Amino acid sequence: MEDTEDKAIGDWERVVYRIMVEDIQNIAIERFGRELTDEEIVIVEDKFPDGVNWGEAIEFAISYHLDLEVQEESEDDDDDDFEDGEDDEEVEDGEDEETDEETKDKNVS
Repeated sequence: MEDTEDKAIGDWERVVYRIMVEDIQNIAIERFGRELTDEEIVIVEDKFPDGVNWGEAIEFAISYHLDLEVQEESEDDDDDDFEDGEDDEEVEDGEDEETDEETKDKNVS
C-alpha cells in the first residue's frame, strides 16, 4: 500500500486521479494501431468523462482493494450522483418533457 502520510486525507477537494495524454495515446496505439492527432486528443478529452461510470469505478476500487461489501440500496434511494454524470432536473408545473418518440419524430422530419 502507498504511503498516505503526504496526502491531505481531510481535503475533499484534492484530485484523486488524472488521465494523461500519454495514457490516451498508449490505448490508441494498443487498441487502434495508431497515435491520435492533436485534434482527436481534444475530442477524446472533451468526451472521455461521458463514457466512464465513475460510481462503478469507485465502488470497484473500494470493494476490491478494501475488501468491503456493497450495502443494498433501499427502493426510495434516488441518489444517482455518479450513475450517468447528469444532474436530475425536475420539470416545473406547466412544462412538458419531450418524449423519445417526439424527439425521433422531429429528427425524421
